[in-house]
Amino acid sequence: MSPGTTRDHLLPIIETASGKRCGEHFGLCFHPEFLRESTAIADFYDPPKTVIGAFDEKSGEALARLYEGIDDKVTFTTIEAAETVKYVDNTWHALKVSFANEIGKVCRASGVDSHAVMDIFVQDTKLNISPYYMKPGFAFGGSCLPKDVRGINHLAKSLGGRRVSSTKLKKAPPLRAVVLIAASLLVPMS
Repeated sequence: MSPGTTRDHLLPIIETASGKRCGEHFGLCFHPEFLRESTAIADFYDPPKTVIGAFDEKSGEALARLYEGIDDKVTFTTIEAAETVKYVDNTWHALKVSFANEIGKVCRASGVDSHAVMDIFVQDTKLNISPYYMKPGFAFGGSCLPKDVRGINHLAKSLGGRRVSSTKLKKAPPLRAVVLIAASLLVPMS
C-alpha cells in the first residue's frame, strides 16, 4: 500500500462514515503481514517481525496486545513507515531471488555449482546478509566493489549472457556521489 493511503484516504472515510474522530473515539493502525503463502500459519506463530504503524500510542498498544505470547519484539512506527516497509520487504525478496537466479546462470555457464556458491555466500551474516549495507547514504566504492561488479558482468557477457547487475548499478555510484557532494555544497555550514 502506498505511504499515506491509510491516513490520507481511509481515515477520512472512516471518520465521515462513523461521525467519530480518530484518537478520540477509535484507534487506527496499519499492520503489514510478513507471511509466506506456503508457511503462513507457521509464520504467524513465529514471525520474522511484527510491525505496527500507529496513529497514536494507545492504538499501537491495543493492537500489540493481540501478539502477547506470540511475539514480544513488536516494532512500533508511523503508519506511513509501516505501509512502506511492506513494499521494501517484498522488493528486497524479489531482488534476492532475481540476483540468485542471475548468479545461477553465470555459475551454470562456468560449470560451477551455484548452490555451493550461494550456500557459502549466505554464511556471511556480518556483511552479505545483514543490515550493514542497508542504510541509504553515499555511493558504493572502495577497491573491490566496483572492480568485482565489472568483473562478474564481464564474465556473464563473455559466457553469452547479460549483465548480472543492471546498468544502473554501474552508473549509480558516481552519480550518487556527485549529487550528494553538490547538495552538501549548497547547504550553508554552521
